[in-house]
Amino acid sequence: MKKQTKQNGEAADLRERLCRALDIVPDTLPRAGTVEIRGRNYVSIKEGGRILLYTPEKITVEIPNGAVSVLGKRLCCTSYTTGAVCIDGYVTTVCFEEV
Repeated sequence: MKKQTKQNGEAADLRERLCRALDIVPDTLPRAGTVEIRGRNYVSIKEGGRILLYTPEKITVEIPNGAVSVLGKRLCCTSYTTGAVCIDGYVTTVCFEEV
């Protein structure tokens, strides 16, 4: 099977090609990872793994194929369960990082 490539030359993974072909949102597939932002005070990360960094200004959570960093002030992890992390505080930035 030949790998398809994105416009920038990176190999498109099976999940992306399947979602494009079926015209569905990637978040509906398991292990896709979902980040929900409500206003400037709440971030929920589904399919989250380990907390890689935890400070009042930055919290980084591992997700499939990378990590999500939440930057802001007075950040606090209010819920940490298998597969879900909830962060409260004043959110200024949400960054996605690839591994």
